[in-house]
Amino acid sequence: MASHRGQVRRAVGALCAIALVAAVAAVGGGTASATTKPGSVFTLRVVITDSKTRLVPHRTASGQVLATYIHKNGLSATFPRGTLIQFLFTNEGTKTYLPAIRITDKSQADPYAHVKNLYVASKAIAPGGHVSLFGNFYFRGSFLIEKLFHKKALGSPVNVSIY
Repeated sequence: MASHRGQVRRAVGALCAIALVAAVAAVGGGTASATTKPGSVFTLRVVITDSKTRLVPHRTASGQVLATYIHKNGLSATFPRGTLIQFLFTNEGTKTYLPAIRITDKSQADPYAHVKNLYVASKAIAPGGHVSLFGNFYFRGSFLIEKLFHKKALGSPVNVSIY
């Protein structure tokens, strides 16, 4: 009977070792793009003027511009699915605006999750003011980053596509 227990322990140990090797290979050996893998929060500055809204490409400590996702001088952007973005809005206009993210295509959203058409910042920002708005882009689709003035979109928005 003791011999049988030893065989079972060795078999379980071998199985655990195989599972560990398979897990390590799966983590290190994947070549597909991981668009659903959650990453760190990406901080992105957004400048609002009276005529438009514009994304400001992130600069590294050495001053290099990281414009991988931002296009057309900040008027459009594309990000992979699963991107977490902390938008930091600065109002350089002459009026008080409310920053907003409008969902224009939610066909890929979870049908069981309540997804609103419009998400707004916690407060409107006066000229020279700042506010942040967090975006969790967990599904593919089209979005607009815009400013609201008296509940109406004003000026040129930023087109954002999640692939």
